[in-house]
Amino acid sequence: FRHAPKPRFPTCLDDARAVVRWARDNAARWRVDARKVGVMGLSSGGHLALLLAASTPGEVQAVVAFAAPV
Repeated sequence: FRHAPKPRFPTCLDDARAVVRWARDNAARWRVDARKVGVMGLSSGGHLALLLAASTPGEVQAVVAFAAPV
């Protein structure tokens, strides 16, 4: 994801949402269940994973956040 301050928030969250859409669109290719998407991240990535789950209900079904600033 792209880091602030340039570009501005919520661009990083939009990037994360785009990745989830890509994963769902390509689930059959990778032989995974598109209904079960989990995200994880370390530090700012963990914070972003938590933001994704909290701001977009139903978008992801599991979150692992390591050392997230929460």
